[in-house]
Amino acid sequence: MKKPGEQLQGQTHDPVSAIIIAGGKSNRMGKDKRKLTLGGKSLLHIAIDLAREFSDDLIISANDRFPQFSECRTVPDKVRDEGPVMGIASCLPYLRYTHAIILSGDMPFVTHEMISRLLENETPGHACCFRSKDILQPFPGLMPVSLSEMIWKYLESGERSLHRLIDQLPATVITTGENLPEYSFLNINRPDDLRKARNIFQSDHDMEQES
Repeated sequence: MKKPGEQLQGQTHDPVSAIIIAGGKSNRMGKDKRKLTLGGKSLLHIAIDLAREFSDDLIISANDRFPQFSECRTVPDKVRDEGPVMGIASCLPYLRYTHAIILSGDMPFVTHEMISRLLENETPGHACCFRSKDILQPFPGLMPVSLSEMIWKYLESGERSLHRLIDQLPATVITTGENLPEYSFLNINRPDDLRKARNIFQSDHDMEQES
């Protein structure tokens, strides 16, 4: 059995924690997004499976618990209904390691390669995320514990935008190339997004069957 801090099989980076943001109210969807399925798995399960590939320290940012994911700790927001910045800030003190991969529980097309690229660009004291077609993409991202104080001061100022937070933090922003599919950053907020995601999944599955 692997001990905490030991490298996962094939791992070439320093140990890293993972935070899965899953505390949204799903108002635009009209039902709990975390239970929606794609390819037979819930959206939350997809995010957790990806996190498992990189970390043995998994935290779900949410105000309820998930006994089916017993290897994950759940950390509630210090103040409810204040958005993903509050979720990240609430989780950072509980990390086992110095950095956390930040995943959103409603983005099923984030890949192993995208997370690897974030870790390849890890810089001490810096957040890290992507910019795609000149649009900043906060998820997936990388966040060090050392920025916790700055994040809390940002929240105390009344700000809540994750995009504006990243603009204010020391951050490495990776510009994506043309080889990254346009849907890589699709997050599922509305029923139309879910239909689009299922069409993409089915199309990719059909292509795999043909190859």
